[in-house]
Amino acid sequence: YWIYKNSPSDTLRFTPGDRNAPDFPYLIASEEKLRAITIQSDEISQLPIPMYFQQICDINLGNREWTPLGKPELPFKGLYDGNGFRIRNLKISGTNDYSGLFGALDEEGTIRNVHLISGSVAGGNQVGALCGVSLQGKIENSSSRCTVTGQEEIGGICGRNSGSVKGCLNEGPVNGHTSV
Repeated sequence: YWIYKNSPSDTLRFTPGDRNAPDFPYLIASEEKLRAITIQSDEISQLPIPMYFQQICDINLGNREWTPLGKPELPFKGLYDGNGFRIRNLKISGTNDYSGLFGALDEEGTIRNVHLISGSVAGGNQVGALCGVSLQGKIENSSSRCTVTGQEEIGGICGRNSGSVKGCLNEGPVNGHTSV
């Protein structure tokens, strides 16, 4: 089992039986478990194997500030399957680059079946509701109704994409200065 520390005094375990394989992903059943991935984002990105996560219910992030998963120097690798469930009330504010539910996705990274039904994502450059920058990753069968605002390379789904985006839909407003 992986142990995730939210603070020095408490730990969070993923559900027993999770084995980290495509057929046995870590199960995400709460805001707390989704945020636990963020807390360990750097460590996950440094592992030699991809990680597999599957959302098993709708999740409300409560309009509390979100820290994107992955960054260009340590992009997310693995699979996050939203399983058709919804995430609501995503909030990212400020002017940071690489803002989105995922900050950066690497060539071994896939986001699929994720549906952001409300929220706002604000940042500097390379800002998208699902992903700030995709470095040859895949985004599939996902959607967003979030408001996205930034400076350069801004998108409803992905800010800057050098990978593939298939079967995705953005229904939220997108505002930026260059490459929107």
